[in-house]
Amino acid sequence: MASEVIDAGEKGNLCRVCGTFVANKGNLRRHFEDRHAVETVEYVCPDPGCGHVSFSKNSFRTHIFRKHPQYRGIKISNFARQLDVVQ
Repeated sequence: MASEVIDAGEKGNLCRVCGTFVANKGNLRRHFEDRHAVETVEYVCPDPGCGHVSFSKNSFRTHIFRKHPQYRGIKISNFARQLDVVQ
């Protein structure tokens, strides 16, 4: 990930993969994980009938926060499921 960061000074940090500017390195790390990382884990919503699946921990956390506040205190890793990765 470090090789994907360009410090753009006052403009922020530039993603080398897609050219997106973000305000700081923390946001760039989150951007990279959400948009460009190859995930081996999926996060499955525990709410019956919802069916939401996310491949980004941050995206899943946002889903739980907005749609299912009753699950907010539970660790996100409890909803993770390993994927079989074919190389």
